[in-house]
Amino acid sequence: MTKRGTEQRRRPLRVFVLDCEALSLAVRGDRKMIAWLDLAARGEAEVVASPMTLVEAYDGRTTEQRWDWVLSRLKVADIGKGRGPPGPAPPG
Repeated sequence: MTKRGTEQRRRPLRVFVLDCEALSLAVRGDRKMIAWLDLAARGEAEVVASPMTLVEAYDGRTTEQRWDWVLSRLKVADIGKGRGPPGPAPPG
């Protein structure tokens, strides 16, 4: 049994998973993507992208400051060893 006075009412955490197109839009300043990043900055949502998404979305024409600002507001998913698809068998 919990005490009602000590319960914190929190909104459920929202998670947005970005693909390379969505990440590219965020870097270019798309209003919807920026709104999602603002939710993440306020702790109301989590914005996630895979390491490969970062590689795919990178554009050398984008300023480093803009890229860093977007990356500071999202979480890069950890895909450690054994979590990805198996690689080719070693030559034998």
